[in-house]
Amino acid sequence: MKTYIRTCVFLLSIAVLLLGGCAGKDGAAGTMGKQGVTGPTGATGQQGTAGGLGLVISSLSATPDPIIPNRTAIAVVNAYDVSGGTLTYTWAGSDGWKVTGYGMTATITAPAAYNAAGSITVTVDDGVTSVTGTTVLSTMPQLIINTFATGYDPGGIAIDVSGNVWNTNYDSSGTVSGMSLTGTTLGGPFPAGSYPWGIAIDASGNIWIGNAGDGTVSELSPTGTTIGGPFTVGRGPEDIAIDASGNVWITNYQDSTVTELSPTGTTIGGPFTVGSGPNCIAIDASGNVWVTNFGTDTVSELSPTGTTITTVTVGNNPNGIAIDPSGNIWVSNEGDNTVSELSPTGTTIGGPFAVGVEPQGVAIDASGNVWVVNYYGNDPNGYSPGTVTELGPDGTIIANYSAGFYPAGLAIDALGDVWVANYCGGQDTGETGGTVTEIVGVTKGPEYWPYTGPQFPGGGNNGYD
Repeated sequence: MKTYIRTCVFLLSIAVLLLGGCAGKDGAAGTMGKQGVTGPTGATGQQGTAGGLGLVISSLSATPDPIIPNRTAIAVVNAYDVSGGTLTYTWAGSDGWKVTGYGMTATITAPAAYNAAGSITVTVDDGVTSVTGTTVLSTMPQLIINTFATGYDPGGIAIDVSGNVWNTNYDSSGTVSGMSLTGTTLGGPFPAGSYPWGIAIDASGNIWIGNAGDGTVSELSPTGTTIGGPFTVGRGPEDIAIDASGNVWITNYQDSTVTELSPTGTTIGGPFTVGSGPNCIAIDASGNVWVTNFGTDTVSELSPTGTTITTVTVGNNPNGIAIDPSGNIWVSNEGDNTVSELSPTGTTIGGPFAVGVEPQGVAIDASGNVWVVNYYGNDPNGYSPGTVTELGPDGTIIANYSAGFYPAGLAIDALGDVWVANYCGGQDTGETGGTVTEIVGVTKGPEYWPYTGPQFPGGGNNGYD
């Protein structure tokens, strides 16, 4: 578990309040006495409840703690009343910590500053008496950005169900690198085909790689061993997506087509014609396939059988693509430094939203926020590191974060860390080796995927043109 993303459970021992009334006196035979004042006859007398039998808060917890500034956490209180009374809950925060209570749970919004302390309280009432629990929370002491070395020219990036991070290294003797969430190498680099770029991971943890240089797809085991392929597809395979049936869909940039493979690598569909220069690909909850066409400034929607449903114009040179929890499609437009939002039927409903220079990969977090990597950051000359822009569901910029030089793809892990593949490790050249950037705890993980059933890990990888 990350240093700053942990669950803190606060056990607040509260003395049991045994303030029950005394047993009533014997009343007339057959007449029920008032509870706690005049009891029923003989052995059937009952204990009064004027003071309650006991109200206890057994635990109060907040997750996560520390909290990212301006982000939310969930607080939960466990309380019980021995007398079985109906409980009500009143929540409050201090020192800029906002609390909205919903019975036993509350949403906490942290202040904007790093290293900010505060407290929350909850008062539990049974109608007779009440008890109060208090706990102290804090925001992260500072933003943490880690950088790890990887292979040459990393582009695509994905995260498996164990939390391991995998990236393709775009070179003629192409390889794939893997590391743990702490940045420890998993061995390798592992061989793939020529100039590997796109990457996706299936429900079994197997890694699928699009090799742009030789028109093939490779399949690796969760430990990096080659277990399938090379499977021949079209020319210049760029991006990969896996549907709910485990079928593998690949964009073929040079052929302007899409190919579908079975989970065993057999071609079962296509090539399906789309627009010119298809780059990125995503699959919605209905199994429809969405493709960005870099050369024609359009997005194509295909049915699960490969039939074209619609083609919609977006910005200049569309590249990355991802689908949010509402089924809306988000597209990065590399040529005009914007992001477009489409409805599930392909109608433009948002944008263009301005981001950084040459936006590439796109990913959606569990809150529906949109994450975009900007290849040149805010400098069109490429003399400064790239950036990562976070947009709210309405397209408003929430924050910008630093990355390495020429970031291309990104993925979000289950702890809320954003991982970025930086095509160049140093300024203005791809010959110094690549890096992977980890931006710690800045969102609610894991990355959103529009499937039910098994988690399909992966990243919002861009197609490099």
